[in-house]
Amino acid sequence: WSQMVRATGTPTRAPVIVLHGGPGMPHDYCRSMATLGNDGRNIIFYDQIGCGRSSLLPDAPSDFWTVELFVEELRNLVEFYGLQGGFHILGHSWGGMLAPEYALAYPGGILSMTLSNAPASMRLWVEGTDELISRLDEQVQKTIRAHEVAGTTDAPAYLEAVDVFYREYLCRVHPFPKDLQDSFEGHAENPA
Repeated sequence: WSQMVRATGTPTRAPVIVLHGGPGMPHDYCRSMATLGNDGRNIIFYDQIGCGRSSLLPDAPSDFWTVELFVEELRNLVEFYGLQGGFHILGHSWGGMLAPEYALAYPGGILSMTLSNAPASMRLWVEGTDELISRLDEQVQKTIRAHEVAGTTDAPAYLEAVDVFYREYLCRVHPFPKDLQDSFEGHAENPA
């Protein structure tokens, strides 16, 4: 078990574990959430297995990457830090899908769970994302859809088209904030 953990704050209250999105997007973009520790609690950030500063496993087969793997990695973190007595979970995007899975498997110790920008239904998330893509320039739409069908999502043209999507719907602050840019760079270094 090898994870990058950053704890902030003065530990006088139950800590918060922040689960980042992705999967595969390092936690960097969540760093502003460290201010949650201003009330006397540790905020624990970690890069989930396979990304960022965690164990990178580029040769792992696709069936290795299961929800259960990520649940067990989170359980390892809770046990390693001795948090069974109480902690909060804040899950963003994919992290907001992981948090309930963890809570169902290991409900003990969870004081609260906050889900942010997490899809409750993949079908509805896909429909919503398709709707947003349909609002983009026609050439951008065609590029995204063609590369996704062909499985060439590492092609420069696809990445440029997705950047248009991100700038319109993910973050409208330009240039992107450093924390978000750091996450994008970390993901690009390890797209597995």
